[in-house]
Amino acid sequence: MRTRPDEHGLALIILLVVVLAASLLGAAMANIVLDEIEMGQNDNNLVRAQYFAEGGLAAGWNQLANVNASWTGPLNYTYSALGANNGAYQVQVDTAGTVSNTAVKVLVAQGNSTFALTGNNANSNIFPAVAQIRETGLLLPTAFTYAVFSNTSLWVASGANGASIQNLIGPRPNAIGTLFANDIATASSTLQCVGNSGVVLCLTGNGFTGLSIQGGAPATTANASLAVVDQNSAPTCSQQGGTCVPLTPASDANVVAIAMPQLNWTNGVNSYQGKAQTAGTNFASALAFYQYVCNKAGAASAVTIGTAAAPVILFVNDSQVLLDAPTFSADVPGCNVNNLTINGTLAVYTVTNPPPAGNNGGLPAGETCRAGPPLTPCGDLEFENMTVTVNAQKGEPAIMVAGSIFGSTPGSFPGPQCNAPTGAVAGQAGVTIKGLVYALANTADPTNAASPATYGWCVGAGAAGSVNAVQVNGALVANAVYEYMGTNIVWDPSIFYQGLPSGLINPGAGKWTVILLSHSTGQ
Repeated sequence: MRTRPDEHGLALIILLVVVLAASLLGAAMANIVLDEIEMGQNDNNLVRAQYFAEGGLAAGWNQLANVNASWTGPLNYTYSALGANNGAYQVQVDTAGTVSNTAVKVLVAQGNSTFALTGNNANSNIFPAVAQIRETGLLLPTAFTYAVFSNTSLWVASGANGASIQNLIGPRPNAIGTLFANDIATASSTLQCVGNSGVVLCLTGNGFTGLSIQGGAPATTANASLAVVDQNSAPTCSQQGGTCVPLTPASDANVVAIAMPQLNWTNGVNSYQGKAQTAGTNFASALAFYQYVCNKAGAASAVTIGTAAAPVILFVNDSQVLLDAPTFSADVPGCNVNNLTINGTLAVYTVTNPPPAGNNGGLPAGETCRAGPPLTPCGDLEFENMTVTVNAQKGEPAIMVAGSIFGSTPGSFPGPQCNAPTGAVAGQAGVTIKGLVYALANTADPTNAASPATYGWCVGAGAAGSVNAVQVNGALVANAVYEYMGTNIVWDPSIFYQGLPSGLINPGAGKWTVILLSHSTGQ
């Protein structure tokens, strides 16, 4: 008979094998758990580093907009409240390449995170994390971020064939690309809305109707976040064939006035007059300017002055410049110019003389350039029987006048007596401007609270069926906008992509706005 082998101790061996396997499995699971914790912590560090970099960008843009627009950095910050568990950022303007300039700023922010597990982590696989973000933004004086900015009064009317505002970058906060008026005049408010010929134009706390407003694609025309602000009292409201609702002070009580930027017209060789003097394009009178244009044209009717590569600054020292073919031919015999293109800047500037009593300084009735005390800046520009194209270059203004810009000779101030250029015909815009349009409206200091003595911008609409007389691609900034009517304007921030005007006087801290253009991340 066969006997079974001795099985004493087998259970112990099995138990040991099971314990060993369980131990190995437990150790493996523990390692997996630790790996997962470490991976999670590394991911958290990356997220924290990203947040630190984002915080650095916010700090950098705040530095530029509210502290020092010329700041380049670096700016450093370290969070060390948890001892070894901390983080930091460094942010600065990228000045190594050619992307950054006076208007376009490229910020580079690096975030670092060294948060670790508590306890003994000497042998852990948790590593410091680094995240880097680049953002490109447009840094502009806040007034330049509006399609139409008036430092005092803004008079808006729809007209028989309307007016339009288009914002190329689409809806943005703070009504960027729309309208703004400080209306800081202390006498009485002159902010108005008008409905003419059955066309209803309403000004309310929410926006305009009856005025074509487009905010990016797809285009819309209904209450497109249009901000027009009156700082003192309820504006007057003219009603002609439609309803008209004024913007009440209560709806804008918390709105802060925006500073009107100032330009260096004549002070030194780097002023606009100084640069024109160096280039031989500083004209002692309107007649000298007409002669220059006609000599450039020869016998031709169309002439182009300046190029994109070599733009000009045409500085006319006179109280009035008429871009009008009959005036050119009368003042310069043999001149045939009726189509003028300027690649660069056209400036009109002089100062007042004490006007003889009763004759408005010897100017024709309706001309207001010499109104005001002696040495007040003035200089009017009128568009009449001439096709005019002005293309600003390198961030400079397209047109800058110390007085006002008219569609044609206005009536006595105050009007409304704003007319369309008499040469405007159906199917043709008489004047096309790309760039910044700037008008002082005979104000030596556009930051004061006095009502302007003249119009600033005064361009009426043409007859029904004709196109609007003036097309502006850029921005209109004026000490007064007496009539925004016969104008189509496209707020186009690209006019500043090459920089800000060289003659811009820094408006100071807190008077800038950043418009973000691009955002890219990396680790």
